[in-house]
Amino acid sequence: MRVLIADDHSLFRDGLEQLLKQLDEDMTFAHAADLAEAEADLRDAEDDYDLVIIDWRMPGMDRPGAFRHLRETKPDTPVVVISASEEPADIEAAMQAGASGYIPKSSNAQVTLGALRLILESGGIYVPPSLLRNGQTAPGAPPPPRRDERPRLTQRQVEVLRLIADGKSNREIAAALAITEGTAKVHVASIMKSLGVRRRADAVARAAVIL
Repeated sequence: MRVLIADDHSLFRDGLEQLLKQLDEDMTFAHAADLAEAEADLRDAEDDYDLVIIDWRMPGMDRPGAFRHLRETKPDTPVVVISASEEPADIEAAMQAGASGYIPKSSNAQVTLGALRLILESGGIYVPPSLLRNGQTAPGAPPPPRRDERPRLTQRQVEVLRLIADGKSNREIAAALAITEGTAKVHVASIMKSLGVRRRADAVARAAVIL
């Protein structure tokens, strides 16, 4: 797996690289210090990257449409924002521009790895649960139900939904609850059906009201 880390702080890039090796010890990395360098790397690389991680406020990202332009360079490559900014406007702008996830730099290692596993292994989209629990909704998600229209979930489904909101993959949900991965998948599918959603990000948006 090849990963491009774009951030103007070399110490952060090095630390993130060490963390990501927990996902795959054979993972290889390239670094960029600003948007122009990241775009050039994506455009000129002989082999495509499997993942791009980028700081929302590094040099070059302040121009209109900067992130969307980067996404268009390699539209099939997941791009994840990891940023010190936790402003709802920044998160919404990144997701609307096509980010596969938005991970605050204040997140601990477990949350960061869980979010990246969700994106890479399940094709999911990660949005900070704290944003959703403050009354926001994921961009593109259906509006949350009124309190008198809450779907009825079993206690186990509520536990699974909390883990989904924390960015856990089906495998991690299974481990946390001491159930098989197949059972975890069944619970996730049932929750999606009960909530009337098709994406995990939408389920997380509904969790803001249900949990």
